[in-house]
Amino acid sequence: MKAITENAANSQNVPAWPIASVRVRKNWLTSQALPQFAAVARATPRPRMRLGKISLIIVHTTGPSENANEAMKTTRPTGFMLAFLGSFYFSSDILALLIKPIRWGTGTDVSLISIKLLGVFLVKLKIAMFGGLFIAFPLIATQIYRFMAPGLYKHERQALAPYLFATPVFFILGAALVYFFLLPVAISFFYGLAAGTGSEGTTGIQLMPDIEAYLDFVMMLILAFGLTFQLPVVLTLLGQIGVVSAAQLKSGRRFAIVGVCALAALITPPDPISMLAMAVPLALLYELAVLAVGFIEKRRDAARAKKEAKEAAEEAADAAAEAAREQAKLPSA
Repeated sequence: MKAITENAANSQNVPAWPIASVRVRKNWLTSQALPQFAAVARATPRPRMRLGKISLIIVHTTGPSENANEAMKTTRPTGFMLAFLGSFYFSSDILALLIKPIRWGTGTDVSLISIKLLGVFLVKLKIAMFGGLFIAFPLIATQIYRFMAPGLYKHERQALAPYLFATPVFFILGAALVYFFLLPVAISFFYGLAAGTGSEGTTGIQLMPDIEAYLDFVMMLILAFGLTFQLPVVLTLLGQIGVVSAAQLKSGRRFAIVGVCALAALITPPDPISMLAMAVPLALLYELAVLAVGFIEKRRDAARAKKEAKEAAEEAADAAAEAAREQAKLPSA
């Protein structure tokens, strides 16, 4: 493949560079990078050569030191460290916000305890880590996209960009559902269970939540809902690349609803309200994904029909021009 590409490049007066990756259109045959180019490759304007119906794209690499510097620039954790330090500095304020659902669920101010000597420090550290990842996610996603973009075509970059925006939006929607609805309902349910343990003349169990256990519980729910709310993003992306279709999603709707209910029963607290709080939105998001995939397919079919009509018109025009030339060659009567 390398020899063929170099010969084609010489014939086209294009410099032959080492091949880092080769993308072959029509058959979508993609070769893996050669072992000596396993390092990060920085893509530059790529000369394109057409050999019959096969389109080859050559990505040339730079020197090892330049690649290393580029990789360091791409992966440096400056943004995350700034977000981590900022979250740690405001960890007390963030913790006060995370405790508010307890007040909403119980109607009173509840005191949290720490049973470990380093409990408060670990809580602040977890808040800083969680907040740093949450705040720096747009930067991390941008760096990943910039790393992938040189190997993508323009239409592929345009197709991927909306998903970079939709991912944090749906994650925030899931986190908001946990914070404003699920946590107060779950906390009210658990405190009601504890209050119901007392009998006449006796005091029920007094709940004294540990701050670290409570924070782990909140983060687990936020992460679970944020990730499961990516369902329409994942399904729409699969529909974009042709892995699934709207018809397949519609035919598998019953199985999807059963899977959503099972997932909600495993992740949420053991009360029906919390389970429904996750199952119902996920079922609606699944239907949203079905509509989105159907819309993508309609656009794809319309573009294909337009292209075919244009090609047919061009072929008809060529045939008419050829007929006119043949007619002109005939001797006049």
